[in-house]
Amino acid sequence: SDTLLDLPEDKNIRYYELIYPAINKIRKDYSKKINIDNLASLCNVSKYHFCRIFKQVTSLSAIQYQTVYRLQIADNLLSNSDKTISEIANLCGFEDICYFSRCYKKHLGVSPQQKRAILSK
Repeated sequence: SDTLLDLPEDKNIRYYELIYPAINKIRKDYSKKINIDNLASLCNVSKYHFCRIFKQVTSLSAIQYQTVYRLQIADNLLSNSDKTISEIANLCGFEDICYFSRCYKKHLGVSPQQKRAILSK
């Protein structure tokens, strides 16, 4: 299941609607750096309130959400393209390939190189 696309629990639906503009922005501009102040402004709430609500609804901070979303895109590209791992990291907004590899392995259990090796068998 794609946890980032799951709907929140009923009690969080109204908060989900409140933060949806930020979620949409993160998904649209996932490869760019995000600014929490700008995301909060999109939702017409304070930075503090935005961070609290975002974490309540998604169980992740906005930065963590963006990272996990980037990794999902990267995983799809690793599986369905011939791009190099470095190209995929850059396309997904990771400026440092070592950081990308660490995050990928932490969240998906294998390194990008191991994933490619598995797919090539």
